[in-house]
Amino acid sequence: MLYKIRLIPKLGADSPESRRVARTLVDAGLNAQGITHIRLFLIEGDFPREQAVRVAAHLLADPVLETTEV
Repeated sequence: MLYKIRLIPKLGADSPESRRVARTLVDAGLNAQGITHIRLFLIEGDFPREQAVRVAAHLLADPVLETTEV
């Protein structure tokens, strides 16, 4: 089974990755207002969805800054 795991910044959270991407865009002369950096993982394996949800929440996500979607 292939699982797509998204790590999405919580509302109001200002992640270091989002700030870095915004700085890079501004340096390139582009508008960086409203930038949201979402991390995406594709994990393939023979395990139940519940285990993928646990991996996302406990190993991949920063619980202070991110929510998960599997």
